[in-house]
Amino acid sequence: MREVAVVVAHPDDETYPFAGTIARLSDAGVRVRVVCATRGEGGWDLSRRALSGEALGTERVRELTRSCEQLGAAPPIVIGLPDGGVAPDPTPLRDALGSAAPDLLLTLDTDGAYGHVDHLAVTEMVRRAAGDTPVLHAVFPPGLFEPFRALMARHAPGALGLPAGAPLGREGHDLEVDVRGARDRKLAAIAAHRTQVRAGDPRRFLFDGLVDALLDVERFRWASEARVREWPL
Repeated sequence: MREVAVVVAHPDDETYPFAGTIARLSDAGVRVRVVCATRGEGGWDLSRRALSGEALGTERVRELTRSCEQLGAAPPIVIGLPDGGVAPDPTPLRDALGSAAPDLLLTLDTDGAYGHVDHLAVTEMVRRAAGDTPVLHAVFPPGLFEPFRALMARHAPGALGLPAGAPLGREGHDLEVDVRGARDRKLAAIAAHRTQVRAGDPRRFLFDGLVDALLDVERFRWASEARVREWPL
């Protein structure tokens, strides 16, 4: 296996599910590319600058680049689809990946972690674009993201694409990556997203307790029967 593509919806989505695995793959000599569907211009800015719109999107792409540097990944590819309006059309992803298909694709599971409409669209986009390329979905313990779904339901209900009460997370997984040796780099990658981290503390990303729950292992399931023959970790 020579190349892995991690396909996400927004800058920072590469961190909490994948950062330790990206770091370990990079250490193993695998070229890792992060492909990000949007620039994150529709999100919030938790820093003192209170950026929004185009300015926020520009800053979040810079943050994504710094995060990838921390993890040893290649410079990210940002497709530039509208934040909050990603469609599952596979063409932009195929164009971003180019003619040389990666050996493996990583993306969020079919619940989109907490049901964000863009997360769901990107997972479907990857399914449609993958062809014969194996796909790994990042999975989380059941209910882990319930506090954040509740927060989104109060403040941004239009960003949620799952029915209320739909289960989040999975009991089972196919692969478990020990990322304890990459903890510092995972935290540094999260901290690189300064607009998204409360009080500058990467352990307070999204909601208190999330990051601490994901610093030891990252879990994945195969999206289909297609699997890589040699998994390097």
